Amino acid sequence: MSGFLNLFKWPIVPWDGKSPIHDPRPGIFPLAVKASRRLHLWSTKDIIPDSGVRLLIGVATWSRYDMVLLDIIDDAEFGPACIDVIDIDQIQSIDDLHRFFPHASPIMQSPIVGLWSDGHFVECADGHFGREIVARECGIDKAHIEERMMAIFNQRK
Repeated sequence: MSGFLNLFKWPIVPWDGKSPIHDPRPGIFPLAVKASRRLHLWSTKDIIPDSGVRLLIGVATWSRYDMVLLDIIDDAEFGPACIDVIDIDQIQSIDDLHRFFPHASPIMQSPIVGLWSDGHFVECADGHFGREIVARECGIDKAHIEERMMAIFNQRK
């Protein structure tokens, strides 16, 4: 297992019908990003850089597919110098979502991917189409991403 997929090694305390479910992944996710060689943890208080190409990737820490995508990006040789990630569960409102991911409506699935160039918004997509933006911008073969997604899907059968 790679770095981000390792988040699934942590046990989730089963729901007892009374206490909230304890999922440790959101708390561990920032540590995994910090250990990454290419990804930067983005906060809702951060601003969009005004120079260079920038990807913002909103992921669900509970999604194996999203964590595999981050592992693929982290292993990639190419791509923008600025690749920011955020746990989408940290986004508090739909207004914030649209501020961080312009034209992202309706959001159907994670990841949500936004692309900026020299501080100007270029495009945004979610799910499969978001992964295609990542593949194109990071020089990753789309088929490689889809193969890894299918491997995760087949493990869950």
